[in-house]
Amino acid sequence: MRTRGCRGLAGAVALLAVLGLSACGHAAEPDVSLEGRWRLERLVDAGDETVFAKVSRPPVLTYILDYQALSGCQVIEWKTHTDGEDVRFTDMSVGSMMSCPVNFVDLLDGTYPDLLRRVDHARRGDRTLVLSGDDLEMTFVPLDSRDTVLD
Repeated sequence: MRTRGCRGLAGAVALLAVLGLSACGHAAEPDVSLEGRWRLERLVDAGDETVFAKVSRPPVLTYILDYQALSGCQVIEWKTHTDGEDVRFTDMSVGSMMSCPVNFVDLLDGTYPDLLRRVDHARRGDRTLVLSGDDLEMTFVPLDSRDTVLD
């Protein structure tokens, strides 16, 4: 009888241990939210850093209704795939606006789609969205009504 009670106790402990392990860190991680309108504030690509000022018309990333980005006179659309903090942009199409602002200079010189294709990770804070990939980090801040990016 004593052996049977010990086996039952050991089985119960083992079951609790398995249930405890499955509840600790093995649950699916929620997908990072990319929702919102963001302007690129800082880009580090292969160790080269670029900081964008509001007045320089930095590239914009928009996640409202349609998924698109604006960079210079380019309009970029894609499909987004997220799994936790893993993010990929695929099926990208690039078009041009009908007109560009006078004396406009594209600080990324048309390379924004190529940068987005390299993204494989995203993390979001209270006031930032960071997209990163192989030797790449793009830091975005919320685009607000005082920004003149889309004038």
